[in-house]
Amino acid sequence: MLFMSVYNYDPEIADQVAEKGAEWRAMMPEGCKLIAEWTDLQSHRNIVLFEAETSKDLLLGSLVFANMGGLATFTMMATEEVVKALSSE
Repeated sequence: MLFMSVYNYDPEIADQVAEKGAEWRAMMPEGCKLIAEWTDLQSHRNIVLFEAETSKDLLLGSLVFANMGGLATFTMMATEEVVKALSSE
């Protein structure tokens, strides 16, 4: 499944967040695939779009930053896929 995680952090720990991000990308669980990653420079927020095969992969893929600030993870689906799924019922 496709997930988007949003991490908010204090500007004082931006360097630590960058280091943790590099570690996270290097140790990405086998069941996770990084799709895209963005940094909101004004709000000190990272937004990560990734796929996770299992619940364990989801936890390993999203909780690495949880102790560094706020974390919210959302299940994502392309709008075209939603429309197609709903129209086939």
